Amino acid sequence: MSVLKTNVVEDMAVVLLQEKEVDELEEKVEPTWEALVQPLEKIKDRLTVAWGTVSHLKAVKDSPELREAVETVQVLTIL
Repeated sequence: MSVLKTNVVEDMAVVLLQEKEVDELEEKVEPTWEALVQPLEKIKDRLTVAWGTVSHLKAVKDSPELREAVETVQVLTIL
């Protein structure tokens, strides 16, 4: 089974769309551990796990298609 570029791009896009939660936190910022830090940690953890999976795949099964997918998603992450 091969990992297709579309799999990586689509799956990472789903994770990145969830990052809109950061915007919601900024709009109603409440400087408490429960209201700000814990939600930010959950968002960061989700992104870390997703990138970790993609990085692992790239390390063990690198291909031009996978490199292109990673480059595509990196641009989305920066925006």
